[in-house]
Amino acid sequence: MKKIFTLLFLCIFGYG
Repeated sequence: MKKIFTLLFLCIFGYG
């Protein structure tokens, strides 16, 4: 479950 959270965080930060 932590992997999904990390992926989401990376996606948001990547777009930012």
